[in-house]
Amino acid sequence: MQQAAETPCIGVCSTAIGDDVCQGCARTFAEISCWYELDASTKARVWAALPRRRVWQALAKVAGGHLQISDGAAGEQALLQLADGRLLQMALPQQQAGARYVPLQLDGRQLALTVSDSAWPQQLQQFLSSAPAG
Repeated sequence: MQQAAETPCIGVCSTAIGDDVCQGCARTFAEISCWYELDASTKARVWAALPRRRVWQALAKVAGGHLQISDGAAGEQALLQLADGRLLQMALPQQQAGARYVPLQLDGRQLALTVSDSAWPQQLQQFLSSAPAG
């Protein structure tokens, strides 16, 4: 029987270079900093959040910018500060009729980006470029 890892760390920490969310393990700087002091239920919540955070990280990699994760009224949410200063809001990834999508909001415009479609990077770039820069 395989034992679960004690920490999600994969040894590629980017919080040391200023990221709020580690590009390696997808934990926030605060979670990494106090990991060994967290109780079991909090660690379990973080472990459960990692798959959706990796979706947000993939979007952030294509869009560029600085990814931040916070708890909101509807659960965890992500905010991506784009290089031009605009803020892209990313809600929890959803699934409907076999398609996975991420609700996005930018400059008052919304998009349900279908991340299960291989063309999602181009769709994201089009959405970003069609919204006016601040």
